[in-house]
Amino acid sequence: MGNIFSILSIVLLVYVSWKYRKEMKATYKKLTVTQLLGVTLSYVVAIFIAFLFIYYGGNWAVSYITFEWLRTVAFIIIAITALSFCSKVLNTVVRKISNGVLGV
Repeated sequence: MGNIFSILSIVLLVYVSWKYRKEMKATYKKLTVTQLLGVTLSYVVAIFIAFLFIYYGGNWAVSYITFEWLRTVAFIIIAITALSFCSKVLNTVVRKISNGVLGV
């Protein structure tokens, strides 16, 4: 089941990238090389920090919970919190790096 989800996710990513390739290309042409490197580095750092929060922080926090169903719920809450925090910080950083071209 996990393989099917991974394959469908990759297919969806390729489809969306292909569909919006002209808009993405026009957006990236507005940025300098330094801005592109900064945005790329920001994404890598955000993914790494989210991984650390979810993997190490989540496992540490749920290790104190004895009930399995409560452990699962707590881990999901920790993952959603970490992802939302990292995405908000990433959005702010990317908007500042790109002078408002990227970011919501």
